[in-house]
Amino acid sequence: MTGQHTDTFELPQLDWTYEMRRECQEVVSGIWVGPAESGKNLENLLRLDISSIVVLRSPCEALFLKPRFPDQFQYLVLDVHDRQDQNLISIYPSFRDFVDASRVQGQRVLIHDDGGMSRAPAMAAMYVIDKRALKFQDAISMIQYRRYCIHINQGFVRQLKEFEAVCLARDQYKKHQQTGESAKEMNTIKAARRRREENGDSSFEASDNWRQQKRGREEMEDEERDAMET
Repeated sequence: MTGQHTDTFELPQLDWTYEMRRECQEVVSGIWVGPAESGKNLENLLRLDISSIVVLRSPCEALFLKPRFPDQFQYLVLDVHDRQDQNLISIYPSFRDFVDASRVQGQRVLIHDDGGMSRAPAMAAMYVIDKRALKFQDAISMIQYRRYCIHINQGFVRQLKEFEAVCLARDQYKKHQQTGESAKEMNTIKAARRRREENGDSSFEASDNWRQQKRGREEMEDEERDAMET
């Protein structure tokens, strides 16, 4: 089962009713969050074209929070307590890899815990922070626009704030690396130019123009890819 989804994360706000808390909602494009009931409703899962399901449960919930249809869906089961001292950041990499692999194939993902109020929306918010470099408050708000009943515990909220800082530092480091590599390349070109000028080599200008044209084409390709992703 594969479904097409846009790569634009944010969706319009839903007109919320109290009964909707028992259902799952598409909180960002291609990702649903809901309670345990949403993972049991095969008819609705098929209607929504869900292909992958993340189950977040504590060990004591394993009897009733489990893969219901292992022959029809891909599952990731993570042991997660709904407690303030539960570490979400440590389990995030396996969660991210599973969701990424599903989305790359155009598959739709359901994330559910017991009530769909704290653990599942927290992990969805963490994914949004990671992929869209949002502030943690904005990521939570984005999820709540679509699933109004969420109530993420304060321990998870603190971790989302910490995770925002981690992602910001990572992105700044990558940007610094790219800037450093560009500066190093320019210094190499300048040094080569000086050597060739000292040796009276007139072929450098044509070579330099070729490098500039190549760099311009690569920058245009990067801009096109960024435009497609956003």
